[in-house]
Amino acid sequence: MNPPPPTQAQLLARLHADGFPTPSPEFLLSILTPNPTTGRIPPLQALTATAKHRILSTPLTPTLLSPSTPFLPATISSPTTQSHLLTHDTPVQILDILDISTPKWTQVTQLEDIRKGSSTSGRRVIQLPTPPSEDSTQQTQTQTQTQVRSRGTYKLQLVDVKGTQISAFELQPIPKLDVPPGMGIGCKVMLKKGTRVARGVVLLEVGKTVVLGGRVEVLGKAWREGLEGRLREGLGDV
Repeated sequence: MNPPPPTQAQLLARLHADGFPTPSPEFLLSILTPNPTTGRIPPLQALTATAKHRILSTPLTPTLLSPSTPFLPATISSPTTQSHLLTHDTPVQILDILDISTPKWTQVTQLEDIRKGSSTSGRRVIQLPTPPSEDSTQQTQTQTQTQVRSRGTYKLQLVDVKGTQISAFELQPIPKLDVPPGMGIGCKVMLKKGTRVARGVVLLEVGKTVVLGGRVEVLGKAWREGLEGRLREGLGDV
């Protein structure tokens, strides 16, 4: 006798236990729809893994999460707001990573070297592989980020489910954030209740920042392709 299929309540309990936000009704319906081949809903463990993967690889929009999902105040990024504490656990997504410890022109030069097929390390010239195909984009993203970036200071740009954006800095190293090189654009982060915001900037602290992980390939691809242009624009060299 086959066990009863997992329920929505069981799936939500698993997701909440692992710190994930509540998905939208549409999302849950798609997950809990029986397999067209077998006519069955997968076991709870497989169902939970599928739900997590889809949440972490999908852009953060109102269609992904429940309408009751907490969001950032509309004026949160205003520099005139001296201090603010988040009143709810708030999911956000990483839109941009800015290396503010390396001169922009240095970053442009490094990107040019990578684009041309070589990069320098000390006095050695490293020949880089040919530009990646679509299938190998994720594999080479970490390599490119490692080559372009030093271990310095980074500013993150975050966005919530309503589209409100805000900058963020690590006050201390956050487990699993891994900036750089492992984190991808589209990575999901839960800002816990009590997270501090000072003059329009989120202050990321251990215990108040939970990295759920993931990446959104379409956002990452656009970010990589536009990085050199954004740096040049900041230099006035367009």
